[in-house]
Amino acid sequence: MTMKKIICAFSMLVFVLSSYAQTFTNYTTADGLADNGISGLVIDSKGNKWFSTSWSGVSKFNGKTWTTYKTTNGLAKNNVRCAAVDAKDCLWFGTNNAGVSKFDTISWTTYNSTNTSDGLVFDVVNSIGIDGDIRWFGTNSYGVCKFSGGVWTTYDTKSGLVNDVVNAIAIDGSGNKWFGTPGGVSKLSGSTWVTYTTANGLVNDDVRSIAIDLQGNLWFGTMGGVSKFDGISSWTNYTSKINQLTDNYVYDIAIDGSGNIWFATGYGVSKLSGTKWTNYTTQSGLISNTVYEVEVNPRDKSIWFGTDAGVSKLVEGTSGIEETALNLMDIYPNPATSKITIDLPQTAKESTLTIIDLNGKELIKLLMKANVAQIDISNLKSGVYFAKLRNEKTDEIRKIIKE
Repeated sequence: MTMKKIICAFSMLVFVLSSYAQTFTNYTTADGLADNGISGLVIDSKGNKWFSTSWSGVSKFNGKTWTTYKTTNGLAKNNVRCAAVDAKDCLWFGTNNAGVSKFDTISWTTYNSTNTSDGLVFDVVNSIGIDGDIRWFGTNSYGVCKFSGGVWTTYDTKSGLVNDVVNAIAIDGSGNKWFGTPGGVSKLSGSTWVTYTTANGLVNDDVRSIAIDLQGNLWFGTMGGVSKFDGISSWTNYTSKINQLTDNYVYDIAIDGSGNIWFATGYGVSKLSGTKWTNYTTQSGLISNTVYEVEVNPRDKSIWFGTDAGVSKLVEGTSGIEETALNLMDIYPNPATSKITIDLPQTAKESTLTIIDLNGKELIKLLMKANVAQIDISNLKSGVYFAKLRNEKTDEIRKIIKE
């Protein structure tokens, strides 16, 4: 075979890339979200998503419609710092300087330090822990408050807490309480306090999040990476320098039903599956790289992220669409925000060009009269799409990322 024939034969090969896809769907105030700055995220047993925002109250999303709750509805303050949901689907919201609001989906109840019948020690609430019928409220200056059977108890540094600013709360399977603070981690077991810091193996003392995996290991998200602790003596630390963690500022952690660990960071999202890391950023379809919240929806295995610019929903799986690499199409810029240019060889004129989503739905369709076309994709939501080129001799599919 001559060299010319070899080159021609090679040019006709079709390389099928992985059809394993990640579908991002993004939501902002344009869709019905009360505010794009997300400070808390929980999912109730019915699958409703509850987003607390930094300035505009709380938004509920049932998958189709949005409902916003503000002070005019009964919320203590529109500046909400955290959220939690209990076994009865009652929502609890910690606010900035107005205490805690409870919403049973019908009526609102507020607990604060100015009400003489309440025992909340401070009205700036950073974190909430649900322990059966007991509620734990981590404050921004005065420790943590336990609310049980109408009785309030406060624990602070005088009690044994390592720091009076409590950013995260978790309760393990043995009933131990774990508190993340800017000075390390405190564990309350019965009436005994134990403190863990960098001197014990913690990667960084400024702890912002805590999660407990299926094996009972504790995961601490800090401002210097992630620490995994077996609860006894073994520590494993993960950082962006040593591992593939996308950023060392870890604001939240969630664990899905398959045991994957999800980290919301200051520069995107990292997933740890066994020993394999996968990172997601705006180039993948995430709405913003500053991610404060992550939550798993067990009903459909979707992952939800609260950011400083809105909400992203991630669905992992097989799209059923195979990207081919004939290299007939030159697409730029890619990723793109508003317009893309598609450049074709002269022989590809009179082709049909279609922009489709991951479900194969046609969104844009045009007949290529010339070999260059500029396409407006500004109306598409951020995420992954495909450009499909077809004529009598060619059927090529190429991925497009809309930022």
